[in-house]
Amino acid sequence: MNVLLRTVFDKPEMLYLSLKYERLAREYFDDDYLTIFAVDYGANPKCLEIIKGYPFKHAIIQRPYRHYVCANIMEGLKIACRYASDFIINMEDDVILHKTYFEFIRKAHNLLKSLDYSVITTWGYSPFGDPSVLRKTDYFCGPGVLIHKKFFESYIAPYANQDYYRNRELTIHNINKLNENNPKAKYSVNNLAQHDWDGLVNRLIDYVSFNNALHSYSSLCFRLLHIGFYGFNRHGRYPTRIQSFEDRIKFLESHIFDPDTLSALDGIYKDYQIFDPNLDKWDGSLRLE
Repeated sequence: MNVLLRTVFDKPEMLYLSLKYERLAREYFDDDYLTIFAVDYGANPKCLEIIKGYPFKHAIIQRPYRHYVCANIMEGLKIACRYASDFIINMEDDVILHKTYFEFIRKAHNLLKSLDYSVITTWGYSPFGDPSVLRKTDYFCGPGVLIHKKFFESYIAPYANQDYYRNRELTIHNINKLNENNPKAKYSVNNLAQHDWDGLVNRLIDYVSFNNALHSYSSLCFRLLHIGFYGFNRHGRYPTRIQSFEDRIKFLESHIFDPDTLSALDGIYKDYQIFDPNLDKWDGSLRLE
């Protein structure tokens, strides 16, 4: 059994649609998963109402105090690791899965079993590309990423603590030092940009790739879409006429595959995309590059 981690706070309409598309993907290709919902303190009550209708094996963690995104994800990953056989997926609450997502995950993990790896990235590397290729990239992007259990236990878990949550810049500074001899490190020494959990993991991926030849791999095309144009790191807004939960669902679902509209709502980030049409014609084969 492996684990899907969904951190939840205040995007109920996105959670609703994300679970809808997860169900469609699992109807297409299911696997043995436990889903852990890590619901932060002060979450929108509508989120808990939605979770109650979730049809798959799951557990709910309700935080007794506010964790915020970084600690909620890191602590959630730490708990998820106790139950995972091989890997954890950071699913989040604002991702839309392609129907082939879980088939790709299973085949990619099986392809790499004999090699070992750090993570498998399913969003952010490239919107379009051959769906039958898994590439060694040392690339990482948080939503929908698969994290190998051994990599988490050995390299990420030591930072899942209050020392990091309360003083993230110092932790990132120390990890930068570990990468100072790595000419391919994504962040220059003493660069404190991206000190949330994803920046930490990205630096650790660089470290293990350079020092231990433990690499990360990526799908060549998006296997999921990120629709979260508002939240902790993004501050977009719905049109003023779209207010109710029902109206937000209707509006958002009609624009999931409309990147221009989502980008305009966001106002800053322009990484919204559509699925590569070749994904619908994928024959299920996967080769390593």
